[in-house]
Amino acid sequence: MPTTQLARCVVHIDGLETTYLRAGRGSSVVLLVERPNAIDEIDGLVVVLSPHHRLTIPSLGTENRTQCLRTFLDGIGLLNANLLAMDGWAVPALTFALSEPDRVDRLAVLQSGQGEPETVVGRIDGVGATGHPLFVALGGAYNDERSGFHISTSMADALIYFFSGVMRGTA
Repeated sequence: MPTTQLARCVVHIDGLETTYLRAGRGSSVVLLVERPNAIDEIDGLVVVLSPHHRLTIPSLGTENRTQCLRTFLDGIGLLNANLLAMDGWAVPALTFALSEPDRVDRLAVLQSGQGEPETVVGRIDGVGATGHPLFVALGGAYNDERSGFHISTSMADALIYFFSGVMRGTA
């Protein structure tokens, strides 16, 4: 059962209706997940981030994900964005950041897995004047069919700081 208030929104893009969820306040973060409408699967992440950031969680296609992301951001009028890409969205989000560097402020890639996270915090060299901040994490967050989404405290803190403009790892 979701514990965060989510607003369901609709945007019409190229004749297609695209739904997305919104929650939180503060700087904007686009959360890219495999099943955005399976609220119970992402509720833990939304609960952690929404007090600090305004989340936009689109329901995008599985074909040509980079183009879907570009079209969605255009459709809702986001000229640039912070992106948090989980699992299958990692490569499309990175591709988007590399192909349209002026449109991505910060990119975090999170690969689900149990245990303490292994993280890398740095910059994508050669993109923009100084490179875009990049946060990559393996582990520290996972979904359990019985009990929902779990995220470690260190991972939650690291993501909050990262999207707030602070470059620091989970240590």
